[in-house]
Amino acid sequence: MTSIPKTTTADNAIAWVRSRLSALRWQLRWWVSVHGLGRWLWVVLAILLADMVLDRFFKMDLPQRSIMLIVMVAIAGYILFRSVIKPLRRKVSDLGLLHEVERQHPALDQSLISSYQLAQERDLESRGVSPTLVQSTVHLGLNQARSVDFAAIFNRQQTWRDALILAAGILAAAGLVVGSLTNDFLRTWSRRNLLLTGDRWPQVTNLEIVGASDGRIVVPIGTDYRQLVRVTENSSVTNVEVTLEAEHAGNRTLQKMRPTGRESGREHVFIFHSIATPYRIRASGGDAVTDWVEFQLVEPPAVLQMELVEHLPAYTGRDPTPLSGSGPHRILDGSRVQVNLTTNKPVAVCELKHDQRSIAFLEPVDETRMRFQTWLDKTTGTLLGGKYSIGLIDDSALANIRDFHFVLRNSEDKPPAVRARTLGISGLVVPRAVVPVEYSVEDDYGLIRLAFETAWVNDDASQKSEANFPVTTWPNRPPVAEAEDVAVLELERLKLTPGTSLRFALAADDHQQPAATGRSREFLIRIVSEEELRADLLRREIEQRKSFQQAYDAQMNLIAEVRQVAAIPNEGGTAEQIRERMQNALVNLFRSQRGIGTSVNLIAKRFEEFLVEVQNNRLDEETAKIDPARTIQNRFEREIIVPIRNMDNGPIADAARTLDLCRRHIDQSEPFRAAISQTLEIQEQILEQMRQILAAMESSETFQEMVNRLLEIKRIEESLRKQLDGKGNLKGIFDDSSK
Repeated sequence: MTSIPKTTTADNAIAWVRSRLSALRWQLRWWVSVHGLGRWLWVVLAILLADMVLDRFFKMDLPQRSIMLIVMVAIAGYILFRSVIKPLRRKVSDLGLLHEVERQHPALDQSLISSYQLAQERDLESRGVSPTLVQSTVHLGLNQARSVDFAAIFNRQQTWRDALILAAGILAAAGLVVGSLTNDFLRTWSRRNLLLTGDRWPQVTNLEIVGASDGRIVVPIGTDYRQLVRVTENSSVTNVEVTLEAEHAGNRTLQKMRPTGRESGREHVFIFHSIATPYRIRASGGDAVTDWVEFQLVEPPAVLQMELVEHLPAYTGRDPTPLSGSGPHRILDGSRVQVNLTTNKPVAVCELKHDQRSIAFLEPVDETRMRFQTWLDKTTGTLLGGKYSIGLIDDSALANIRDFHFVLRNSEDKPPAVRARTLGISGLVVPRAVVPVEYSVEDDYGLIRLAFETAWVNDDASQKSEANFPVTTWPNRPPVAEAEDVAVLELERLKLTPGTSLRFALAADDHQQPAATGRSREFLIRIVSEEELRADLLRREIEQRKSFQQAYDAQMNLIAEVRQVAAIPNEGGTAEQIRERMQNALVNLFRSQRGIGTSVNLIAKRFEEFLVEVQNNRLDEETAKIDPARTIQNRFEREIIVPIRNMDNGPIADAARTLDLCRRHIDQSEPFRAAISQTLEIQEQILEQMRQILAAMESSETFQEMVNRLLEIKRIEESLRKQLDGKGNLKGIFDDSSK
């Protein structure tokens, strides 16, 4: 790049810049031409390729080819104008080019444009501008531009890419021209579509309408029909699109067929939906066109009625069971299934398939060949779980179109379902206790027997034992499918010793061969001495007495709160606020009174459970020897349970009712005070009765402690007697002193 001498005049500077811009414009035109021509050439090639494909596959006639040629020329001319001619006709100013140069070289900082503009100004001296200053500015700007490459405004990489695109397009166009002179395919296309001659494409494809015979196809009426067209093996070109031309009621339509993916892509398909009237069709693909073929409509074979009957095993005692619908049906192991079919027309073949595998042919029941029957049996391997489908073929070799099927699922006879719970038994029992168990048993096809299954291990786990005890049996006919009752396990027959852990469950057998057994949940109890059980019972009795003491304390607090409500002052807020406070207080008091009733009712229920446990463990037998009037049953029933029930149903219920009455009479002074007074009176009665029950509970505990000690002394005495073994004489504490 030559430098600009300081003596350069403005005219010389302008000439230098313009010469550089002229070279830049020439480069710009060249780039626009290369860029536009390359893309235009490829678009033209694409249009020619599209025309080649259209004519090859659709065999356009002369008018269509003429229109296509006009369209191609018009599109090519329009794109040439838009991409080459129009951009070349567009003028670019010097300042525009200089702006681009400045944008690519930010270091110039507008000095080149300023110098160029000042160099073109005339008569600056008359406007007070120093010529020397102008010349220095012009020289400075041009001197900065001397190292600038004006052609940098072009993307050289893009320029080379455009040149390569143009060169590739020229080579492709040259190849197309050479091919049109030497290749039969391209020659035929160029003569047909560029010269508009009458040349024809060579015949390379042959089509076959599958199923056609003597110009007819048997088609099932009223169904969706799948028509196949196959490109024959003698075709040199097989990868073609096939079009189906259908004529129906004087109207013709063209339908594109889709490849099925079979026959190496030579097979094509089209589906006619719900054919009810005749058609005639022909296929075309590539250069092939078939003859017309007519549809002959016939009714396809179909299943009008299907009946399945399950014949259950003999042990179930059940009659054959019809199965409706296609399922899935659950078939009991050991059953046989009878299959009965009725068809809409005589059928040559009625086949039963399981998961697409033929397993049986249904035999015709009569000469009409419209009724068929077969048996499915596990022993013959025909009764399997899964989907069964029916295949029909009529005398004209037409198969059924619709899918007729049913689904079977193998099902085992489940063991009986046994539910059980113990009654009046805790986790501790004595060796001679009885264990009542409430049970409920169900089975699908009948029960045979119910029994206790027991297993126990002694305290040091050195000895394990098992035993079964029958509870009940049921007759075979009629079979009993469900039962509920209470079974009693007598522990005395097991001869268990304290410290033994006993597990037991109820087991039920059904009629299967061999019988299936269902079991209840397993229960675990520990065998203890009577002293241990009495001590545990006394402990639980004390816990209930403490709970009753809490209810007693709650009743005392409730009385105090009722008195506070009765004495609520008329000051401390508005009348509405006072009324709202009293209303809320009375609602809370009502709930508290009801809660006390619930608490004492639960305590009574616990004592009732204690009584059942005492009876099951026979604890009152020894107590009755000491004082028949003070047995556990007498004490609990007369002194605790009955008084609590009477108190809950009587005074406590009355107190809750009067508290609700207080709430309803809150706005009436006299009725309110009367209701409060009545409530306090009833609550005092409740408190007095609760004192009496508490005293009875404490007395019962004291008496029970005394009985436990006496029985302990008796046990020690008996132990000493055994140790003496007749060597001495020990008078028993419980012996009659008069003897």
